Amino acid sequence: MWTHAADDAFRALADEKRRLVVRYLVNDDEGVASYEEVIDYVASRCSVGSERASIALRHSILPTLAETDLLRYDHDAERIRYRPNELVEDALRVVDGA
Repeated sequence: MWTHAADDAFRALADEKRRLVVRYLVNDDEGVASYEEVIDYVASRCSVGSERASIALRHSILPTLAETDLLRYDHDAERIRYRPNELVEDALRVVDGA
């Protein structure tokens, strides 16, 4: 049976940019990145400018992922920390074709 948490996680992963952020953090050994690192990663993968990536992260991507408890964002330190989630990692592997 699906839980609300699983439904929320799948909705969060439905967006390419949110998947990119989660994937970036999952692939980091510590699951932690600076805000600037994630901006650069999203901007380069989505062919958008850094300013546009920053706006999307701050106003849409990070709040959605934080609401679904997939990450924590320290606004003062501008650090993003992934909250391990086996279901999400399995879903990313399926999406990536692994």
